[in-house]
Amino acid sequence: MTTKKYVLTGVTTIVLGRKLFKIQAIRSFSDVRVGDLGGYIEKESNLSHDNNCWVYDNAHVYDNAKVEWHAQIIQDAEVLANAQVFGNAVVSGHAKISGNALVCEYAVVMGRAEVYKGAKIYGKAKVEGYAQVYGDACVYQDSNIRGTSCVYENAKIHGHAQISGDAKVYGDVQVYDNASVSGTARISDKAQVFRHASIFGNAKVYGDAKIQGFSQVYDNAGVYESAEVYDNAQVYGYALVFGKARVADKAEVYGKAKVYRDDNIGTKLSPNYDTDKDNKARPQVSTQSDPNIITLPKGMWKKK
Repeated sequence: MTTKKYVLTGVTTIVLGRKLFKIQAIRSFSDVRVGDLGGYIEKESNLSHDNNCWVYDNAHVYDNAKVEWHAQIIQDAEVLANAQVFGNAVVSGHAKISGNALVCEYAVVMGRAEVYKGAKIYGKAKVEGYAQVYGDACVYQDSNIRGTSCVYENAKIHGHAQISGDAKVYGDVQVYDNASVSGTARISDKAQVFRHASIFGNAKVYGDAKIQGFSQVYDNAGVYESAEVYDNAQVYGYALVFGKARVADKAEVYGKAKVYRDDNIGTKLSPNYDTDKDNKARPQVSTQSDPNIITLPKGMWKKK
């Protein structure tokens, strides 16, 4: 039978009409000693008596929320509704976990970040600043969400990916590996950003577009539908890449250029290039059976 590790004291506070009780340790464990005061919980089901989990400082855990295993709720953090925090997870600062959200393993939510609805944060992921993760979004492995960025709906952020600034990532998007999204960029629908790709500025990537390699999409550029940008290619300015177009190698698509249909670009274009108007001889990427190899003029080849 589990031995209780804390009691509810007579020190109370009212939060959203609920009475919360300050806790006090009645046995030593981890860095907590007998007699230490903790934070506030509404009832014992909010904080397990097993293992080393604890609510510290002025933190609040209430409603049907649960804190278990070795999780720590620190400073002024809040865990409420049906949220669960367990494993070795840490919630600190003024962070808030609510709804049916789950924070576990070695995840950290800090600052004034919010995780709510059915969002899941796990692995060694970190959500900080004023960032928000909600809906059914998943943030895991070593990824980092910060600034005032938002990740929501069914988006998945993993690997060492970073979302920052005021970026918005939503829909069925995946951002992973060492990719980054920042500024006021928007990634939506079923787009994928991976490897070392960077999306920043006011760029928009959506549809089934894929951005990978060391490529960059920035300024007010847009990549959408089934277009792909990879290798060291850059799309910037007010340029648009869409349809089934592919931009690769060290290509630059910029200004007000438009690359679309099945156009394949492997070099720098004029800033006013248009697929239909300027479809003339130039280095192009060839489409072939091995999707990991692109062929450039003069027999050059390279892996993505």
